[in-house]
Amino acid sequence: MRDMVDNARRITMTVDIPAFVDMDTGYGDAVTVYQTVKEYIRAGIAGAHLEDQTYPPKSGPRRRCVSIEEMVGKLLAAMDAKMELDPDFVIVARCDYAGVPGAKFEEVMERCLAYKRETNVDVVCPAVQSWEDNKEAIRRIPGPVLPLFNHGSQTHPTLEELQEAGAAGAWYPALTSMAGLQANWDLLSDFKDRGTGAIDDFLQNAAQSKWGTVSNGSVLGAQLIREMEDKYLP
Repeated sequence: MRDMVDNARRITMTVDIPAFVDMDTGYGDAVTVYQTVKEYIRAGIAGAHLEDQTYPPKSGPRRRCVSIEEMVGKLLAAMDAKMELDPDFVIVARCDYAGVPGAKFEEVMERCLAYKRETNVDVVCPAVQSWEDNKEAIRRIPGPVLPLFNHGSQTHPTLEELQEAGAAGAWYPALTSMAGLQANWDLLSDFKDRGTGAIDDFLQNAAQSKWGTVSNGSVLGAQLIREMEDKYLP
């Protein structure tokens, strides 16, 4: 939790738009969730999603979820914490039960409906994979619903399709890390094969990008730092 909060604070100090973060399972029981929400709010985060997996969470066939009752307690703690510090902070209840081997869609719906009914959480994320199941979840769950799609599992619905279905928003998790990882893998593999020619070709291709080249300075605001140096330093 401390690592995540520290990273979140660095992000909120860098960007000027609301930031939404992954709270994982809340890093413990409901008491820990209560403290985690307050930590995120103090870090300047605008909202977070809390998943119903066991701690620590796992992917694939090892995935397991806590009971409905335990997750309801966690969500109640999260909602109380946000109401004390920042009522505008958004809590998303993410149901990961669809990833448990043998789970059925109706079991996912049972959980999602209970989370909303028992806690009045701000947003529900059913985390089912098919577009048809997501549309059915949006129809049946009262209040805002945020679909979640794993990249590579299927074609993503368009923004217009999401809006028409009544989704609360469009969520593309790990988009930048996915792209960055592949780009690094390609460049380093090419560098291993060809040496510095890979760097020359990469820079040439970057210079021809229709979006222009990017640098650490342009992303992190080097111009502002230079202006501050001119203003404040002798």
